[in-house]
Amino acid sequence: MLQEERINEIRRLIIENGRVLVSELCEKYQVSDVTIRKDLQMLQKEGLIKKIYGGALLNKEADYNKNRISDLQYFQEKFGEKENYEGKMKAAELAASMVTDGDTLFLGSGSTCCMLAKKLNRYKDLTVVTNNISALTDLLAFPCKLFIIGGEVTSVDDATFFSSIENASQYLKSVYVSKVFTSCFGLDLNAGITVNSIISTYIYRAISDMHKSWYMLADREKFGHIGIYRVADLAQVDCVVADEIQEEYRTYFENHGIRLLDK
Repeated sequence: MLQEERINEIRRLIIENGRVLVSELCEKYQVSDVTIRKDLQMLQKEGLIKKIYGGALLNKEADYNKNRISDLQYFQEKFGEKENYEGKMKAAELAASMVTDGDTLFLGSGSTCCMLAKKLNRYKDLTVVTNNISALTDLLAFPCKLFIIGGEVTSVDDATFFSSIENASQYLKSVYVSKVFTSCFGLDLNAGITVNSIISTYIYRAISDMHKSWYMLADREKFGHIGIYRVADLAQVDCVVADEIQEEYRTYFENHGIRLLDK
């Protein structure tokens, strides 16, 4: 069993039972206690659990008692306070309005896509394909058919985690979704769409062949930023979803027939 599959099952056990024991998990998965403790460390970083001696408890205060705190507070607590969360939340809400019951979705990595995941519980009969490890808690909280892309788990901000495999195109060649939702490090008129992780590029290579509509989620701080790896032309996306779009970018998108969703 891959690490991602094991962690996914441990998430389900914690959500269903409220607690897990290291000894029971070692026996269940036939791995060492060191391995299980590393799995639990990742879940603790996501805010899902509180580690205790010999196991872990569901962290209800941080991630499940959400009626007591606003969405904004929730994501500030989960990922830190440095991000433009108001803009990201607006983009996520606009993107959620594009989803309909019965959709088959691909959900990419990053905090904006995590916010979108949290809003998907309003829909029925969804199928979600994702490499967004940090979004799994919210995706597992409501009924949907969920497929996780395996491979190396990493982070570019020490707050959100995602996975990918180098042969993602091969893995996803039989996958076709109605809508793809992704974010990125930056969008630039010359550099195009860029990211800061090499393993992110593996997923982007497969996107062009797997979707009917590609939605790029970007808060205003993404425009004009350039990451290390170029993954696509701006003109390849079908719709840009943002809290605010600069005029020069608006002109570019309109000239290339790209739908804009920012109000």
